[in-house]
Amino acid sequence: MLYNSRKSLNFKFILPIFLFSMIGVPIGAKLLLILPDYVLKIVIGVFILLFGILFFFNVHFKVKHEKITRAFVGFFSGLLNGSITMSGPPIILFLANEQKGKMHFRAHLASFFLLLTLFTIPVYLYYGLITKVVVDYALIFSIAVILGVLGGNILIRRIQEVHFRKLTLMIIILMGVLAVYSGIQGVLS
Repeated sequence: MLYNSRKSLNFKFILPIFLFSMIGVPIGAKLLLILPDYVLKIVIGVFILLFGILFFFNVHFKVKHEKITRAFVGFFSGLLNGSITMSGPPIILFLANEQKGKMHFRAHLASFFLLLTLFTIPVYLYYGLITKVVVDYALIFSIAVILGVLGGNILIRRIQEVHFRKLTLMIIILMGVLAVYSGIQGVLS
């Protein structure tokens, strides 16, 4: 994904987001060890739903202090990645709010996820959060990820900007619904 959109990548744009995510990952991993994950899922799911719906209906926010906002987005993405491995919504919502093209969106998202994953694995190893079960699931789901990336690389050329944006926001809204649902299931069990 990153290779196909590399011409749209501005590394200076994504670097502060990644650097602040590095602060959030260990804090999130520690939170996962001391807080029930269902609390995090419900709170985060509601947040994602709210902003996803607002952006879907073309409500946008003027970002006055972009560097501070990128730092917050990075930290929050890292915190979510460390705690419930759901780093995407803050940066996806931030990029959606920017209203730039789909290749800009993909390039920055792919580079952020790559850097964040490379950083998170050692943190998870340190906290003992990578187990045989986790590795087994990762291997199983990697097939779906590879197929999704290949399909996305084909579809990205064919989908119009407006449809790309709406589809992205619908996925974010679905992620919010699933996070809230998963959190509620955790409360009930």
